[in-house]
Amino acid sequence: MLEGSINLPAEIDPITKAYASFRQRGPEEYDQLNKQLLAKNLSVSDLEDHKLVKGKRDRKEPVEGDERITHIEQRLNGNDAENLLDIDKLQYLYHLYTTDQNTSEYLKEWKTTELVELAEFMAELTDDERYENVMEMNLSQF
Repeated sequence: MLEGSINLPAEIDPITKAYASFRQRGPEEYDQLNKQLLAKNLSVSDLEDHKLVKGKRDRKEPVEGDERITHIEQRLNGNDAENLLDIDKLQYLYHLYTTDQNTSEYLKEWKTTELVELAEFMAELTDDERYENVMEMNLSQF
């Protein structure tokens, strides 16, 4: 099954799409993952640079959002906030939501139809409706 089998909006960044597809497929060997990524002009190192993959060469696994929070916060607090991936935004909103922190500031800035679609995809993939719930937060609740 090649990368293009996931149905996410064209506006979603390529690395997020690659991660979503990898999450859907599950752990795989480096060469298999690289083959999937090369079809999209990406490489394993692109995912590694964003802390989206872990494991030894014979078993690469997608990194869960809670393991990426420090990385995302460093980018948010550094001068890299405008270059956040869509998956960074979604996983950070999910983190805020599941730790009872205020999401409204980020939702106002980040919420798009495309991010909602990504949230729906992740909710279905992980069987965790909180991905969708975070996008349904109404700004007037705060």
